[in-house]
Amino acid sequence: MPQRYTYLTILGLLIFLTCSNLGCGGKKAWHADLHTTKGTMFVNGVPAEYATLYFHSLGDTTVDVRETIPYAIVRADGSFIVSTYAPDDGVPVGEYAVTARWPLDPDKMMSPDRLRGKYLQKTSPVTTVMIQEGDNQLPPIELNGVKLAKVP
Repeated sequence: MPQRYTYLTILGLLIFLTCSNLGCGGKKAWHADLHTTKGTMFVNGVPAEYATLYFHSLGDTTVDVRETIPYAIVRADGSFIVSTYAPDDGVPVGEYAVTARWPLDPDKMMSPDRLRGKYLQKTSPVTTVMIQEGDNQLPPIELNGVKLAKVP
């Protein structure tokens, strides 16, 4: 009997130390503080459903040591909520160049971009935004007069 208790005590101690060092169940040490960020995107007056927006940090700083790029996927009504580590968790404070890719076929990973790659580079973003502490409502992203790739 005493051996069994010793085994369970050692096992419990190992689990505790592992979780303490790896950060089980909580914010990871390398995670940045996040702030809810919402917005809308329309192209030629139509919600850009399934478009993916990428938030590239501007300046000399990155989001975190892993250089994570926050992103959002536009919903059927044109709305989006930005994600960094988990769905809809927000974005760190800072200035961002927002790039976009809108797949012709959202079910195919390598589907061509409806926007013809025009807004894929950090140097030609759809917009730039400043994220503040707290909740952020971005100005609407409205791209008008855009020549789109044809849907097959």
